[in-house]
Amino acid sequence: MLIEGTINLNRRLGTVRVFVQGPRIPRKTDAESPVEIAAKVTLRQTISNLPMLPMGKTRSEQGWLYNRKELRTDILRRDPRYFLRWPVIQREMVARSNAKFVLDTELPLVKSREWLNNLDENSVGCPDLIRGTRTSGNLVHHAYHLIRFADSTKRVVSSFDSVVEIGAGYGSMCRLISRVSGGAMRSTLIDLPEFSALQKYFLDLSGTTATLLTDPSDIQLVNPPSIRLLIATWSLSEIPIFGRSAIVNALGDFDGYLIAFQEAFGEVDNNKYFKEFVLERPDIKWTTERIEHLPRTNSHYLFGVRE
Repeated sequence: MLIEGTINLNRRLGTVRVFVQGPRIPRKTDAESPVEIAAKVTLRQTISNLPMLPMGKTRSEQGWLYNRKELRTDILRRDPRYFLRWPVIQREMVARSNAKFVLDTELPLVKSREWLNNLDENSVGCPDLIRGTRTSGNLVHHAYHLIRFADSTKRVVSSFDSVVEIGAGYGSMCRLISRVSGGAMRSTLIDLPEFSALQKYFLDLSGTTATLLTDPSDIQLVNPPSIRLLIATWSLSEIPIFGRSAIVNALGDFDGYLIAFQEAFGEVDNNKYFKEFVLERPDIKWTTERIEHLPRTNSHYLFGVRE
């Protein structure tokens, strides 16, 4: 189940090459291994022990409460070896491997920077591969974010000591950062309990180490001062506005920011929010880019590094 390979990292150019064995995509007739069974039991026990979900007060809050309820049901009733095919994951966390924006824009850039050999998928979750490759649309999508950040800021992600990711999906970006840094970067993922449990399942079976938190105030206990990068791709912009300050304040200052956001989410004006976010951090050199190739999202990158 684990990916093994050797890494040749050029930090100046941000070029990464990893040579790994291709994935073994499981069939529904395959028997679960003891490791998979243990991971599934832990995942389901974690979900079973969670308290009942509250009622949402705003449109933005209600949307993610619905997703959390759906994911709880899927974990308890479905085979997690195929979680990447579940509707809630496909809808909220996966750039599909046949998506036009992946094939026409993101994959060509990734190929041109010689990243493709670093993006071999493993079998965890049963990813859908891009035809003719050993990678997935989602892994290419995450690599594209890292390349655009490096192009804009002239800093590769591996130049930071540690990374904190808000809303880390199922852990794909964390796995990628572990690869490109040769396992040197310390990763902390902040997320809702259901997604944190799924991240543990995915990362454990993928052989990736990270600290998983559901309470951002715990960050100081596990992440001592270092050169830190914050990643929040659409996650911070989807948190109800009343909850953002508590998270951002608890996490403290960073030396780099890789943020993607949509202009509006529910009742929240994200353009206004992130303009204020930038003004509150005058010691960071900021750049913004409209993400033109993504369909119907009105999305932007917000990149920043400490001067």
